[in-house]
Amino acid sequence: MEIGAHLDARYELSIEEYEGLLGENGFVRFGTRDVTADQEFLPRARDAAGPVPRLVLRGIRNFHREYEWTG
Repeated sequence: MEIGAHLDARYELSIEEYEGLLGENGFVRFGTRDVTADQEFLPRARDAAGPVPRLVLRGIRNFHREYEWTG
């Protein structure tokens, strides 16, 4: 599955992006039960992937985070 390569290709957030995520997307806090993630909250990270698949948070169901490959 080339996990190491995917980890090496991660998108590095700037401080501004990180603070924006914390402020606008508080839904990912510990203890969140059910929510669907807005895939448009960080378009620069999504666009930076190009043809490289990225693992992104799809949502939280019954306290379990669900991820999916995009790109």
